[in-house]
Amino acid sequence: MPWSACPHPRCVPRRCVIPCQSFVVTDVDYFSFQPDRPLGTRLTVTLTQHVQPPEPRDLQISTDQDHFLLTWSVALGGPQSHWLSQGDLEFEVVYKRLQDSWEDAAILLSNTSQATLGPEHLMPSSTYVARVRTRLAPGSRLSGRPSKWSPEVCWDSQPGDEAQPQNLQCFFDGAAVLSCSWEVRKEVASSVSFGLFYKPSPDAGEEECSPVLREGLGSLHTRHHCQIP
Repeated sequence: MPWSACPHPRCVPRRCVIPCQSFVVTDVDYFSFQPDRPLGTRLTVTLTQHVQPPEPRDLQISTDQDHFLLTWSVALGGPQSHWLSQGDLEFEVVYKRLQDSWEDAAILLSNTSQATLGPEHLMPSSTYVARVRTRLAPGSRLSGRPSKWSPEVCWDSQPGDEAQPQNLQCFFDGAAVLSCSWEVRKEVASSVSFGLFYKPSPDAGEEECSPVLREGLGSLHTRHHCQIP
């Protein structure tokens, strides 16, 4: 079948004609096929420019009063020990509340196999999840891509006043609008109203952001948001 007769532009013809007039039942015929052009690919690899360091292992969380210590290990033994050293590596720690997406996760960089999270990093009375991956440090002679992510670890942050609003955030669109949001536990939001007050300048009087819209956020919280023109 010629290529021009193929019913689909990307299909591969699978028909051929063997000009043989006689076949013997007792014979076993074998056929092999080869493409009409070379097929394959190749890559020249410079080892120092194609490094993917090993992923962190044994990710653990421990508590020290109101701080949380994340620790992990990385195996640099075996064939990799000739190339990689601790000085070539840094670690990317990402952590988030359980209900949030990884796209909204916070990032910490560490040049040791541990990281500390304090009250300034965590909202109280929340469940958090973290994971770590290994990266090549900016000053390393090697280049490549980060490791795979470690398994995740979960923990509960320090207790706090659960009636308080939390996670107040404001972002400017770069043109004319400042969008703000905050979260309140659902049982509190059902009986207490929260508004956002702001000052256009340090010397101006307070104004209230209006209207305030609500949306559900999982089973525990309600998110409030409003825009300041």
